[in-house]
Amino acid sequence: MANLIITRAQKISKGLIAIGALAGAILALKEFGSLFISNEPEVYDEDWIPLVYEDIDQFREFLDRNNGAKVTINSSIAMDAVLPINYLIHQACDMKIPGHSEGDEGNTFYSFGLPTFSKDFDSADLKSAIYSEKSQGLSFSPQILSKVKCLDTLRIELIDPSTFRWSYGGTGTQSLPLSGTFKVTTRAFSGPSIEYTLRQIEE
Repeated sequence: MANLIITRAQKISKGLIAIGALAGAILALKEFGSLFISNEPEVYDEDWIPLVYEDIDQFREFLDRNNGAKVTINSSIAMDAVLPINYLIHQACDMKIPGHSEGDEGNTFYSFGLPTFSKDFDSADLKSAIYSEKSQGLSFSPQILSKVKCLDTLRIELIDPSTFRWSYGGTGTQSLPLSGTFKVTTRAFSGPSIEYTLRQIEE
């Protein structure tokens, strides 16, 4: 009889352990799943959106990952004209200084090229830059410029365009603070090219 009681107790104990493990697994799955179904916008709070640098891919991946979703951005668009790479991208992408917004179907927006580099681009190419009196900055040959493409674009639609103001740090550093909640959308065009749109929405 005693052995029977001990055996039953052991079975009950094992059953409780199994139930506890199952409950823990379910809870873990719920927490893990919440990472994917969370309604909270992903936040981009890097110091810079490196528009005129080689490491723009991280921001591009952020846009791709959030296509059709809301995001929160607390950063600044780096538009520096300091290093050779800055001048190369400015020249290749014909970066326009946003003194005023553009218009399209009643909307106002700002548009910038997103650089991509060919496989044969090398940092040594930057050493070929020469000073241009005309542009008052560094200039590159057509051969080097052909290694940078700006078919993809970033379009920014702001609730109040007057808030898009330059911030200068001196010695050629310049940026455009960009903060708020935005809806990310993409449109594919022939070329092929992609237009990424950040449309600001009320928070």
